[in-house]
Amino acid sequence: MKSKRIACIAMAGLMASSLAGCGGSDSDNKDTTEATKAATEAAGSDSADDTTADAEGIKSYADIQLGTDFTDLSAEIKFYNNRTDMDSDDYGGKNWKQYLEDFNKEYPNIKVDVITDTNYAEERKDGYWNKAGVNSNQRGEQNMNAGLTREEALALLKKYNKDPFHIQHAFTVEAVMKWYAQKLGYGEEAEFWGIVGLLHDIDFELYPAEHCLKAPEMLREGGATEEVIHGVVSHGYGITVECGTTLDVAPEHEMEKVLFAADELTGLIWAAALMRPSKSTKDMELKSLKKKYKSKGFAAGCSREVIERGAEQLGWELDELLAKTLQAMAAAEDEIQGEMEQNAE
Repeated sequence: MKSKRIACIAMAGLMASSLAGCGGSDSDNKDTTEATKAATEAAGSDSADDTTADAEGIKSYADIQLGTDFTDLSAEIKFYNNRTDMDSDDYGGKNWKQYLEDFNKEYPNIKVDVITDTNYAEERKDGYWNKAGVNSNQRGEQNMNAGLTREEALALLKKYNKDPFHIQHAFTVEAVMKWYAQKLGYGEEAEFWGIVGLLHDIDFELYPAEHCLKAPEMLREGGATEEVIHGVVSHGYGITVECGTTLDVAPEHEMEKVLFAADELTGLIWAAALMRPSKSTKDMELKSLKKKYKSKGFAAGCSREVIERGAEQLGWELDELLAKTLQAMAAAEDEIQGEMEQNAE
C-alpha cells in the first residue's frame, strides 16, 4: 500500500510538471513548482526516508522516470489551472486535450480531469449562481434556462426599443456572446448567452437614467428567468447611473464577466470600423484597433476603465480581450447585417 501511495503522489507531481511544460507565465510555473515540491514532501512523509523506501524496493520520488515507471498505475487526478485559453481547439499552441492525449499514451489508466477557471481560487460561497444551484466554473453542464425563446426575447426587446442603433447594438452583443460561449467551452449554453446579450440594454432607450434598475421588471414581465435578470443587471456593476444609484450586482458567472468586458468594447470596435473605407470589421487588424483605443478622444463614450476592469475580471490581458472581441465581431458581421435588414422589413 505504501508503494501505491508514494507512486500516486509522485505521479501527481510528475503530471503537474509534464503539463506545465507548455510554458506560460512565471506565476504559472511557480505554482507548478510549489505543487511538485508539496508532492515530494508528501511522498517523503509517507515513508520514513528515501533510504527506507529504497530498502523496501520502492523508488523515491526523485528517481521515478516519467513514461517508464508505474505505467500500469490506475488513478484519478484533478488538475486545477487558470489557462482557459488552452481549453480551446483554436489555441495557438498545444492545448490541454493534446497534452492529455500524450500523457495517456504512457499512463492509460490515469484519468485526469482538467479544471480551468480564471478565478478558481476565489471564494464563491455567497455568490448568486451558487445560491441558484449553478456552478459558475463548469462548462456545458448547467442547461441554464432563459425562460423564453430567442424569438420571444427579440419581441420583448423591440417592445421597448425602436432606435435602429440600439437594436443593432443588441444584435451585436448577442452574436459576440454566442461566439464567446462556443470558444470558451459553453457551446451547449450559447443560446442562453445570446439571449442575455440581446436583452442586456432592454431598459436603456426608455429609462437611460435608471439603466439596469428598470430591466428586472421588464424582463420578468416577458417571462425571463432570474438567471437572465442577474446576467443583464450585472453588466452595469460599479457604474453610477444618472439617477444617482451605483449598481452593485457583480458579475459572477464567466458569461457575466464576458458581457461586462465586451459590451462597451463592441461599441468602440464598431465606431472604429465606420472610420475605415470598408466600413467593416473584417479587414481590421488588432494594431489599428489598439491605435483607436489609445486615442482618448475617439469614441469617448465607450469607457476604457470598464473595458479594462472587464479584462481584469476575466484574468486576460487587454490585448487578448481586444483581439477576441474583434474576431467575434468580424465573424458575426454578415449575420448582424442580415438581422438588421430583416428587422427593417
